[in-house]
Amino acid sequence: PLHEYVLEQVADAARLPPDAVREANLYKSGDVTPFGDKIGVDYNWTVPAMWAKAKTDWDVDGRRAAIATFNTANRWRKRGLSLLPVKYGITLSGYKMASTVRIFADGSVHVVHGGAEVGQGIHTKVAQAVAFALGCPLASVAVGDTSAIDAPNSDETGGSGTSEACVISVLGACATLGGRLAPYRGAGGWAEAVAAASDAHENLQAVGWSNVQTGKEHGNFDYCTQGIGCVEVEVDVLTGELALLRADLLMDQGAPLNPDVDLGQVEGGFTMALGLFLTEELLWAADGTQRNIGSWEYKIPAAHDIPLALNVSFLPKAPNPSAVAALRSKASAEPPMALGAAAFFAACDAIRSARRDAGVGGALEVDAPLTVERVREACAVAVERFGLR
Repeated sequence: PLHEYVLEQVADAARLPPDAVREANLYKSGDVTPFGDKIGVDYNWTVPAMWAKAKTDWDVDGRRAAIATFNTANRWRKRGLSLLPVKYGITLSGYKMASTVRIFADGSVHVVHGGAEVGQGIHTKVAQAVAFALGCPLASVAVGDTSAIDAPNSDETGGSGTSEACVISVLGACATLGGRLAPYRGAGGWAEAVAAASDAHENLQAVGWSNVQTGKEHGNFDYCTQGIGCVEVEVDVLTGELALLRADLLMDQGAPLNPDVDLGQVEGGFTMALGLFLTEELLWAADGTQRNIGSWEYKIPAAHDIPLALNVSFLPKAPNPSAVAALRSKASAEPPMALGAAAFFAACDAIRSARRDAGVGGALEVDAPLTVERVREACAVAVERFGLR
């Protein structure tokens, strides 16, 4: 988030709180983005309301005051806090996803879609969408292995829109099947309707196809997943070690397809970003070979790198109004990754306190990832300051 880095520098130079600079620069409804989207018109705009809610619910001002008191009383340990917004554009236009839905005479349902399940919960969301659209028990729905035969010509799995596109695809197939089952839905339940349709030789398999075309394939967005993140850290000035004391995340996920899955995606995406901003440094030798290969040297986030307290919540009653949204949901996983930058800027906040104690002025310029070496060096601890008294 280079623009957030710029805002930090502006706030520092102007001697203003970063929160004030960010709040003054939030989009307002009616503003037009560099991509040509009109805020609050082309998609809903929830960041300002979430920003205000977060500042109050998380007592940001009170915690900043407590951090200032802590930093005044401690020379070698410093705390910092950062509050960040995210507006992550999603374009479903161009996602091509096929699916096949088959209903068997006993009422069981088999689904194959074009997405690859790689831990993002796509199978769960697809199965729920099928059960919802057909009005059948979720336990009756089984999702088969991804197959280029049963779901041909699908795009590769990538980006947070894949799950949404697969749901749109199976909803199309289920709409066809629902029409075929309609004459047989009488006093009985799901199993009776399927049995009657099967006895009448109805075709109980259908294909679905998601190929959303909104004219936004080249820069504009169909909607935006939005959120607010706040991270508080403590830095050991002498070693550069960093502890994440608390992280709060508030996300606008529309009407989540599965809140539990999306909760895990928010936690996972945020944690992955902690590696990007704090630990995962690539080192190269003069001959171009990578020096830190393997988990002993290349530091992905581990158990002691995650926040001691991690609180995630969703904006309630905020269905996605986009015409192309899958059941009024919003894409998850990638959007909260941007909020991992709050850990970086919270550490910078703590480092500035250490630099002031060291008598070092001027702008703080430090690269990501903010490794222990970089933190210690940025804190500007001089050997002259150590001595017996």
